Amino acid sequence: MGLVQVPIKYQPYIIIGLDLLTAGKGEAMIDVVGCVVGHIWWWTVWGGDSSGHGILSARAKAPEWLRRLMGEHWPRVAGGPRSVGGGVYVTPPRSAATAQSTGYRWGSGRRLGES
Repeated sequence: MGLVQVPIKYQPYIIIGLDLLTAGKGEAMIDVVGCVVGHIWWWTVWGGDSSGHGILSARAKAPEWLRRLMGEHWPRVAGGPRSVGGGVYVTPPRSAATAQSTGYRWGSGRRLGES
């Protein structure tokens, strides 16, 4: 809430402690199991040093059909989106020559206070 600032590396332990205080031992144990599974996943997929070369890094990828469904692969067309890395895609702005008008003329409208 902005009252106390804590380094992010302590967040899982704080959440476990808060669940222990508010919900009891059962909920805290569920959190502990989640932290253990999360750490095992992190070490086996990305490696302990975040190098991306864990023992399961080759197998821990979404299937091709799901990656296409989620839009990870964009077509390489002129003026289309281009990957800038990290799953971020950028579409270049339209030039004035390619922009098409819809044909509407909205007028000047009314000012506040006019009847």
